[in-house]
Amino acid sequence: MDFRLWFITLAVSSMLSLFNIGKTPPPMEIDLSGNWRFQTGEELGREHPEYDDSRWGTMEVPAFWEDRGHQGYDGHAWYRTSVEIPVDWQDAPGVTFDVGKIADEDRVYFNGELIGTGRGWTRYRSYNVPLKIINFGDENIIAVWVNDLGGKGGIWEGPVRLRTGIRAYSRFNIEEY
Repeated sequence: MDFRLWFITLAVSSMLSLFNIGKTPPPMEIDLSGNWRFQTGEELGREHPEYDDSRWGTMEVPAFWEDRGHQGYDGHAWYRTSVEIPVDWQDAPGVTFDVGKIADEDRVYFNGELIGTGRGWTRYRSYNVPLKIINFGDENIIAVWVNDLGGKGGIWEGPVRLRTGIRAYSRFNIEEY
């Protein structure tokens, strides 16, 4: 009797292992570095997906905007990009937007919904994206408002990406506050 129970247990665990049943899949990610739509100013409504950004310029992300043609500019600016998130991500335990480091303040919107804010130019930003606001298999709009208080500004260090999984921690420097 003990042998049969041992054999059944071994057979079941082998089948589960063989077909990856009960294992968490490795995280998947979408690299969002590259050219984003970019416009200086603080005009309201730029976070909404239907906002027309077709006349905006582009800005490489990550990079300081002073190093990309906006020398000496301190103030507000908006970044926007679109991304299609695969349908199979809807079964993930969560989706996280790693936006990297921003000089100096930010508000991050996903499909028009505020998902996070931050302050401090050396602070790495990572925000959870609620699954209910994601258009799986379709276009999604990410908008990032940045306020540069002085010095160089912008989304300046990555990684800048979407990934499956939830944000496990937040790195920050208490001296920034």
